[in-house]
Amino acid sequence: MEKITKEGYAKNLIFSYLPLLTSILSFIIVTPLLLSNLGKQDFGLYLVVSSIFSYLSLCNLGLPQTVIRKLSTNEKNKILSDNELVIVISCFFYFILISMFSYGVILILSKIFSLNESFYYLKILSFSLFFKLGFELLDAISKSRNNYYVGRIFNAINMMLTSLLIILSVSNGNGITSVFIIITICNFLLFVSYFLHVNKVYAINYGRKYVSWFVFKELVPSSFWYMMGGVGSIIIFQIDNVIIASVLGASSVALFGILFKVGDIIRQVLASMSNIMFTKIAYSKMENEKLLKQHNNLIAITFSIALFSIFLLWLFGFDLIFFWIGIDSSNVSFLLMVSIALYIIIFSLNHVTSVYLSALNLHKKAVIVGYLQAILNISMSVIMLNITSKPEWSLISTILAMLMTNFWYNLYLLNKRLR
Repeated sequence: MEKITKEGYAKNLIFSYLPLLTSILSFIIVTPLLLSNLGKQDFGLYLVVSSIFSYLSLCNLGLPQTVIRKLSTNEKNKILSDNELVIVISCFFYFILISMFSYGVILILSKIFSLNESFYYLKILSFSLFFKLGFELLDAISKSRNNYYVGRIFNAINMMLTSLLIILSVSNGNGITSVFIIITICNFLLFVSYFLHVNKVYAINYGRKYVSWFVFKELVPSSFWYMMGGVGSIIIFQIDNVIIASVLGASSVALFGILFKVGDIIRQVLASMSNIMFTKIAYSKMENEKLLKQHNNLIAITFSIALFSIFLLWLFGFDLIFFWIGIDSSNVSFLLMVSIALYIIIFSLNHVTSVYLSALNLHKKAVIVGYLQAILNISMSVIMLNITSKPEWSLISTILAMLMTNFWYNLYLLNKRLR
């Protein structure tokens, strides 16, 4: 793998931001329309259902990442070999089977969190699961051939189309059901269009002879840690909305979900710098000293940008947000503002070190600690929400759980590397 250049880093960074920027634009335009037309109850329900659906992405078992690694050894050859076809087609058949069982998974999640009202909408989204998993697998094929940007462009176009159709639907008086139907249809169109593109470029042949249960079983163990890391991340970042709805009701999620999303967008922008910087470095032969220098530089840059972003957010951002969604600033507590600021700084810095440690192949131990963080986060959130009945304490619990587990452990591993 070639050493990443400044030009290559900048190019990767720009294209990695394309779906995120599209998502931000969609969030800015669609959110006030959904909130005003659906009301707090249905809008909160929309956030909760979206969070639960994120859990279903765990069904990919981390296979797309493993497919990238397996197929990258032949990255200069566009046409997939028979062995590579066996890997890809076997994964496709697995995704078809797991999608058929998604209904049961959705039912279990709804029962666990006592969100029976969400079950109907989750059934609609369950049809999207195969389209989502299939797109990830197709994108893995493109990435294995060093085409990192095609999937992001398709994804960005899909988000714009989805947003446009939701705006038209909600503006015409349609409810939350139409929103989830539109999302499902657009995911179908995304999968079909990308399928046709990948099939044309890489000349994939489909057939039963390429299906191998043995090959699939070989892939799963190597994908395990990718999946486990994904499980921990989704629990940490998606669980707050679900817990708040379970304890306080869906209407309590609305304002918290919007403000948390604003802070999380800043975190995602900062995280993208780390992801691009260390992804290729992880496969290169860069010396540990140089890798550590990259980490330290990125920590300084991330901290500076995080502080500057928080300063702007406190100076101008919140007034614009309140004007944007039509909610008086007196309805938002000072504690929630502080919590969002701390969330941005702590999680952004921790992400830089986490990706650096992953590049050193130390992510397996960190994944286990991440699960301790998730368990502590859920336990503290449920207790504090029952005591205070204030949504911001769910985010405070998330921050405390991070400081007590993953953040502390990353510092321990970093200090161990420096000795």
